[in-house]
Amino acid sequence: MIDKTAGSATTSSVTKMDEKTREDGPKFPARIETLQLMKRAEELAKFVENRKNLYEDPETWSSQQELLKLLKKILLTDLDYALEKKVEQMLWNSCFKTFINHLQTKSREKDAKIKAGAQMALSAILENSSGFYILLLEEIRLRFDLTVPFLQSGSPYGIMHNQKEKEEEKIIPSKASTNYICQHCLVHLGDIARYRNNLQQAQVFYRHATTMAPSSGQPYNQLAILEASNGNKLSTVYFYVRAISLAYPFPAAFTNLSKLLGKLAGIGDTPGESRELKERTAKVTQHTFVPLFLRIQGLLHHGTNVGHCVASTKLLCEAMTSLLATQALTTWQLLQILAINMWMWQHTTNITSGDTAAFDTDMLSKEERLCLALVGDMQAALLSAILLPVYTVMKGSALLDYYALPAARILIEWISLVPAVIEQPGWQSRQLIWPGLVNLLNEIEQL
Repeated sequence: MIDKTAGSATTSSVTKMDEKTREDGPKFPARIETLQLMKRAEELAKFVENRKNLYEDPETWSSQQELLKLLKKILLTDLDYALEKKVEQMLWNSCFKTFINHLQTKSREKDAKIKAGAQMALSAILENSSGFYILLLEEIRLRFDLTVPFLQSGSPYGIMHNQKEKEEEKIIPSKASTNYICQHCLVHLGDIARYRNNLQQAQVFYRHATTMAPSSGQPYNQLAILEASNGNKLSTVYFYVRAISLAYPFPAAFTNLSKLLGKLAGIGDTPGESRELKERTAKVTQHTFVPLFLRIQGLLHHGTNVGHCVASTKLLCEAMTSLLATQALTTWQLLQILAINMWMWQHTTNITSGDTAAFDTDMLSKEERLCLALVGDMQAALLSAILLPVYTVMKGSALLDYYALPAARILIEWISLVPAVIEQPGWQSRQLIWPGLVNLLNEIEQL
């Protein structure tokens, strides 16, 4: 369900980064020829979108190939205007996604003959689309003289070469536009790899996309989909949080996150529907810690049974010291837990990044204040558990190998940005945090 929602949003939603690019871009094409190309492309797109049999209908095939050439030419010759007109989305939707969706549906048919034919056609279009976007990415790199660290140039091998243009004819797009289109290609290369069940390759493409446009949320949304297919619920929630917390959030990620948190909390799709929650009394172990943490986050996010979270949070906090002492949680898990808690704090207070230092608790409801108290309690318990080994075994150079040190740094930096968190009861009741923090900083200073 999450995959379907996010997949449709990938092709139909427009990120704020995309909108910003179009605001900065020209309102009219830099070339008169581009208008003629766009008119023809729109006609072809309407024709192709109503056709399903790409490989069985010669007219559909020739129209799709012509549309591919037109849209690629527009992107390469007038990129800013092309992004303003959403040419990159037309390219993906009309030339590939429509046919992929149709063939995916047919490949699930019960009829063996229909199923086999659809699977063969699906494999072919996925191969063609992958090759197209790889070549498009290389042509963009050559055209605009981009430095893409992970992309090996084909020029030394004679595969491709840069055709020099006269300076007056060559239109230089904005850096935001070139970064966006490279990210767009990488995201869809990841999507194609995911459709082919090559999840490792999909992850590589998505992560490369995050380096091209670090402030864009779309690649993180796709990484969340990938983690969901692997059954890693903590990473799925984390990447959805990343997708909506950046400067240019991906709109569909918040919907995906809310649905997932609702499911983890036992909340049904119908408003007000939820499973009966039993009070947990058993000790929290390595295997039950993450599921309990995510259930608490889901209840807090939806504002349902918030009172039930008090006892669960207490059990969670009590287990942190022993779990960290035995390294039952990995460094990556600690960082994800911290990030999710930070987002829950910001989401509850509804503050922007520029106003993190202060907010009026009187403006919050009773449930929201309780939510902040519980998030603050979890963060305080986590820092307290991290600092405890510093008193004992983590001394001198051994401290540099302490697996929880990255989490301690992130948490300390967050406290400096959001000092209001230390006013929460969980921090007031753990006074040993402060001498422990002083001890940690003194140890680091000597290294």
